[in-house]
Amino acid sequence: MKETIKKILTGRKHPDKIKTIKRLENIRRIRDTDVLFGKEPLNL
Repeated sequence: MKETIKKILTGRKHPDKIKTIKRLENIRRIRDTDVLFGKEPLNL
């Protein structure tokens, strides 16, 4: 997973990868809100 994120971050010029970064940020945000509401966090 970390390798994939590194590849995405190094390829920021590509719009597809930027979308993927935004998707990862959304997943992270969802995970954080789940933690706030006492649900199990996703393993990312």
